[in-house]
Amino acid sequence: MTNHRKLIAAALIAAMLSGCATGTTTGTTQAQVLTDVTAALTTLSANLNTIQATSPTLIPAATLATIQTDIAAAQKAVATISADTAATTAATTLQTVDTDLNAVLNALAGLGSVIPAPFSTVIEAAALIAPEIEAFVATTLGTASATAPVVSANPAHNIGWARAQLGAAVVQ
Repeated sequence: MTNHRKLIAAALIAAMLSGCATGTTTGTTQAQVLTDVTAALTTLSANLNTIQATSPTLIPAATLATIQTDIAAAQKAVATISADTAATTAATTLQTVDTDLNAVLNALAGLGSVIPAPFSTVIEAAALIAPEIEAFVATTLGTASATAPVVSANPAHNIGWARAQLGAAVVQ
């Protein structure tokens, strides 16, 4: 296994074990969280469609169907909120989105290193975005997280790197 694949496998396993918990950022705005999660879901969906078209047997059909269902549910939930939605309402909805995103990341982590680059990079980036959602939810709703944040084995892979990989703009 190449170093890059080991890194991705480690990030995916960390995402699975940690549940993508809070801790990456505090004070991230609702608008930024929405931008990031929308980019993560859109990019994951597009990449999974590409994988399905180019390597239809890479991801088992049942796993792919479950992942696509979870992504669609998360996208539907995100579509109900905006930067103007009351923070507590948005945070409650984002808890559901986070659950769906974690289910996607856990399913992908279960595949190990079969996902090749550049798709594995998108998965790692989404795994780094997920804790931002939980940090916003925890801060807004006053809840605490029981698990540690996802940290990439590569120190250059942080929230800024994840946004760049996912095409998420920085909201000012």
